[in-house]
Amino acid sequence: MKRILCLSAAAALVVALCSCSAVDNGKASRSGAKTVNDVLNEAQSGDSGKTDNSEGEFVGDGEKSIADIKCDIDLTKMESNMVTATVNDFYINPENYIGKIIKAHGTFGVYEMPGRNYYLCVMTDPTGCCSPSVEFLLKNERKYPGEYPAMDTEITVIGEFETYFEDGKKYCQLKDALIN
Repeated sequence: MKRILCLSAAAALVVALCSCSAVDNGKASRSGAKTVNDVLNEAQSGDSGKTDNSEGEFVGDGEKSIADIKCDIDLTKMESNMVTATVNDFYINPENYIGKIIKAHGTFGVYEMPGRNYYLCVMTDPTGCCSPSVEFLLKNERKYPGEYPAMDTEITVIGEFETYFEDGKKYCQLKDALIN
């Protein structure tokens, strides 16, 4: 079983690394595509396509902006079994992904705890029994629940993979994430 898991993780890594072009360290690419730094800077300055919303309702960070960001691993372009294998590898070998830009598509979920909420992009797997999820922390601060999508709403998130420690345990998340 361990051998099968290792082989699955290795196959997932190979496909993942081949599925999306690498980040260009914040520099504009020759193709003119925006880097994550370009889009994050636009989001900070208010040019991202996000509209102001004084009523506290969910507004995305701009479909065009997210679509233009170059990423290291694009889960949105993978078959569901590969998504599951790749997300599992995030937790098994997180050191291989630190600093990588990850894009995911799924449904919005939140795990509410006293003092902190954990926001998730939950992806479907073919059997429906083991849906992988990626935790994310948004770049632009928002108030929950009003400025987040409704539960089970389809979303796309993109952000930089990082690990953090909480209560002595290591967790993974996409930091400085943008959402649509």
